[in-house]
This record gives sequence, C-alpha cells and structure tokens, in this order.
Amino acid sequence: MGVDIPYVLQGLTENEAWDLFKKLAFGEGRGVANPNLIKTGKEMVKKCKGVPLAIRSLGSLMHLKTEESEWSSFFESELWRSYQTNENVLSILKLSYYHLPIYLRQCFTFRAMFPKDYEFHKEILIRLWIA
Repeated sequence: MGVDIPYVLQGLTENEAWDLFKKLAFGEGRGVANPNLIKTGKEMVKKCKGVPLAIRSLGSLMHLKTEESEWSSFFESELWRSYQTNENVLSILKLSYYHLPIYLRQCFTFRAMFPKDYEFHKEILIRLWIA
C-alpha cells in the first residue's frame, strides 16, 4: 500500500467554525444571544484554529454557561491558557473533563481503569459501577 499524494486535512473555515460553535453554544431557536457573548465566542473560536474537536468541546461547554461573567472568567482561566500553549487534543479533552459535573468525572475515571480496546458488556460495566 502506498500513497502517491498525501491528503492534508484542513481545519474548518472561520465561518464554518463560528456556525458550529454558535449552534452548540447558543442552540437553535434560542433567539438572539447577548452581543458580548457573541464577541467573546468569536474570540474563542479564532483561538481554536478551525479544529472541530476543540470547537465542539468549547461550544458544548459554553452552552451550560449563560452569564457574561461566566464566559469572561472561563476565557481568562488557567485551563484556557494551558490549551492555548499546548494546542493538542489531550489538552482540549482535559479542558472538557474539568468542566464536567463531579458525578460524570467519576464515571470517566472509572472507565479509565480498563485497558485500551478492552471489550466488555454494558451490563457488566453497570454492575461494576453500581458495586
């Protein structure tokens, strides 16, 4: 198997990135969002550099935050700055993880004890989790 010409993946365009973020952060049919939130959101999207995973994680995370102060404090937080310096997938996932509710963090941590590619039945996992 060989590849004559590699296909280089490109990030989303600025408009595509904003559309995705807007759909996730503000929801569809929610009405007009606060202009300050839109401004902050556009700054966040630019810093994601078109990476869909980053935009999806960030949009979903910001959907839970409705106040201007919450958006501003997140944008100025240490987690956001660490993402900006690392700019890799793990830091994006860490960013999402730290903003999950505690009960969901426990679930992810519990699942992490299984080795990669481990196959298990849903019922067994549920029983272990209940135990």
